[in-house]
Amino acid sequence: MLAAEGGVITSIQQYWDLTAEEKARPQDFELAGTVTYFDPDWRMLFFQDEQGLGAYVPYGDNAYPFKSGEAITARGQFLPPSIDISFEHATVTPRTGTPVPVLDATAGIRQSRHFNSRKVRLEGVVDLVRRADEHHLQFLLSANGESVFCWVMMDPKAPTPDLLDQRVRVEGVYNPKIGPDGLLASLELMIPAPDRITTLGRLEDEPHFRLAITPINTLPKLPGDQLVHVIGTVVAREPGHHVRIRDAGGQVDLMTGQMRPVAINEVVEAIGYPAVNGLEWQLEGALFRAYNRPAPAPAGAAQAPGTIGLAADVLKLTADEAATGRPVALTGVVTWSNPKASFFFVHDSSGGICVQRGNSPSPIRAVGRNVEVRGVTGRGVFAPVVVASSFDRISEAILPVARHVSVEHAMTGLEEAQWVEMRGYLRRITREGDWNHLEMATATSDFTAVVPATEDLSAMIGSVIRLH
Repeated sequence: MLAAEGGVITSIQQYWDLTAEEKARPQDFELAGTVTYFDPDWRMLFFQDEQGLGAYVPYGDNAYPFKSGEAITARGQFLPPSIDISFEHATVTPRTGTPVPVLDATAGIRQSRHFNSRKVRLEGVVDLVRRADEHHLQFLLSANGESVFCWVMMDPKAPTPDLLDQRVRVEGVYNPKIGPDGLLASLELMIPAPDRITTLGRLEDEPHFRLAITPINTLPKLPGDQLVHVIGTVVAREPGHHVRIRDAGGQVDLMTGQMRPVAINEVVEAIGYPAVNGLEWQLEGALFRAYNRPAPAPAGAAQAPGTIGLAADVLKLTADEAATGRPVALTGVVTWSNPKASFFFVHDSSGGICVQRGNSPSPIRAVGRNVEVRGVTGRGVFAPVVVASSFDRISEAILPVARHVSVEHAMTGLEEAQWVEMRGYLRRITREGDWNHLEMATATSDFTAVVPATEDLSAMIGSVIRLH
């Protein structure tokens, strides 16, 4: 797009379209638009033009008394080196203008290119609040699974509003921070005044927490647009990204921007939308809160009380506990199997487990099949196992990403039955019956990998190979 007639830049887009050569020369401009955010203490100015594009605008020593919400016209020259739109050398005058339209950004909150420096509206729950100084209030907003750091211009005499655990609707300028990969790394919302914050209710009164409780292991069967209510025990968390919870039959990651403290083994309840991709079970746009009441039994639970529904819960048993034959019903993807082996491995949302075929009449299932395994716990050679009474194919599935581990880590036993990747130098192959034993060497120690003797791998001897 070329500059306006006469060489005068009249829009933000025209400035962005200038070449490096053009920016190396003085450029006349006349920009009409609105100040969407102005902070004289931190010297921050955001401006949105009449075409709807916004920009952060340094203004140097310009003495004009900018005000948030004021329609202005800025005239002057962009002088080299011209890196940003700048009003440092501008003559600014007020004008009559229409209000800037507010874009609803909650659903598309990660669309940073579209919303960058524009006036937007977000809805979410306030997680943390602090008065940064007499002129600034900061709070953390969890909006559609994202953490948004909100800054509010305050009158020094105004009290700090009670926003903690409130669901709010806020209007401000979308101020993204972009990472080296070009994706949104973090997000700020610059709010010009407290009157741009509307409270909608408290988290403790959120009506969706009164929905019937959904068993986590039924989430793959539900549509992605159905809001669900789950209860589980916290097993891991990454603040501002997800909280992983587990009930008797399944495990799910709550994709939430909430950063409130939560302890491992704490019981929480959550609402969100199920998103299941293979073994990745998530609740998108999730909100959670502490659950301090006795947990009721979920409606339609898929297994009887006392039945173990997760591989990780089987592995937690002691040898004596596993030997008692506790009932098991779990669903996962087959990560290793062979018709000539008496066992196979399954990986569910919590991890992997060895399944002994026992006396089950079910046919062996190929790697990548999603299966439902029923049986009892048993004492394995190294760790608890499942002795299957049946293992029925449900669907095709995507194998989990193999986690790279060293020989030393593998020797600790922490990765027993897990789907992992190891690398090493293949020194020798020896055959024992239907199996090839690959003698592998690494910089620190050796290990042996056992694979079916169905292919000639001799050409790989003397090479560094990767094993899953």
